Amino acid sequence: MSYQEKLTIKVKLPKKWLSGTTEKLKETIVDQFNSKNPDTPINGNDFHLELQDGTVLCSDDIVQKKIPDRATVNLVTGPSPTIAEAEVEKKRVAAANKPVEDPNDPLVTCRNLGCQKKYRESENHDSFCCYHKSAPIFHETAKYWSCCPGKKAYDWETFMAIPGCATGRCTTQGGVKSALGGSDVRAKAQESNEYTPKRLDETGEEAANPSAPVALSKGRIMTPLDKLSALRKTLIGIGVDGNQFDSARDTIKAKHEAELGSEVWKKVSEDMAVAFTTVLEQIEMETETN
Repeated sequence: MSYQEKLTIKVKLPKKWLSGTTEKLKETIVDQFNSKNPDTPINGNDFHLELQDGTVLCSDDIVQKKIPDRATVNLVTGPSPTIAEAEVEKKRVAAANKPVEDPNDPLVTCRNLGCQKKYRESENHDSFCCYHKSAPIFHETAKYWSCCPGKKAYDWETFMAIPGCATGRCTTQGGVKSALGGSDVRAKAQESNEYTPKRLDETGEEAANPSAPVALSKGRIMTPLDKLSALRKTLIGIGVDGNQFDSARDTIKAKHEAELGSEVWKKVSEDMAVAFTTVLEQIEMETETN
C-alpha cells in the first residue's frame, strides 16, 4: 500500500476485519504512515482508498466484498465518499455526459423487417441497414423469412439470428405485412401452381364431415404431404390425438429438413410408414403368441 510512492506498507488483515468497513483499513494505513513520518503527519479525513485499477473505495464499503486478496490499495488525496454519495456522483456524471437530444435528429427505430435498429437520420446511409426483403412465415413449427426459405428455425432465438439478405437505408416507414401464416403459404403456392390443393371453406363437404378426404384436382398425383394429411385425418377419426401425430411428424421433419430441403416430406412419410408397420407387426406377434 502506498502514499504518493513515498511509502509502501504491507498489512495482513485479521479475519475479523474482513467483514468491517474500508474506513478502518484507511485509519490503520494513516496511523502507520504517521508513525514512520512523525515530522509530516497526514490527516486521514483528507484521503481515500483506491484499488490499483482506479476503483474508489467508499468509507462504508465492506472489505471482503471490495478488496481482492493480496490487492494493492493506494491512499489518494480527497475525502472518502459514502456509497450513497458515490451513487449520486455517478448519476451526475452520467447526466452531464448524456448527449443533448437534437429535436431535428431524434433517435428512432427502423421498421425494416429483421432490423429494429435504433438510429439517427444523421448517421443513416445506403448500407447502414441489414434487413429481410419480405415478411416472416410462422407455419406449423417452422419459422423463416419468406425471402430466405432455405434458412428455417424452430425456436425464436435461432430465427432472430438469421441475418438479413438485403442492405440499404434504415426507415421508419412500414407497409409490409409483419408475418405470414399457413393460409398465406397456401395462397402463394396456388398462385404459382394450379395443382396445389385448395382449402375447402367451412360451408363445404369438410365442414359437414371432418373425416372426409380432401378432393384433389383432376389429374393431380398425391404428394407425400397430401398422404400425411389424409393419414392424420383418418387417425383422428379412430381416436388418435391429432397433436400427438403433429408432434411425431414435426420431429421427423426437423431431423431431416436441413439435409433434404423440399424433399423432407417424402422422408417423413417413409419413416411414418416404417413406424406404423413396426406397430402392426408387434400386434400380429402378440396375437400369434396368445
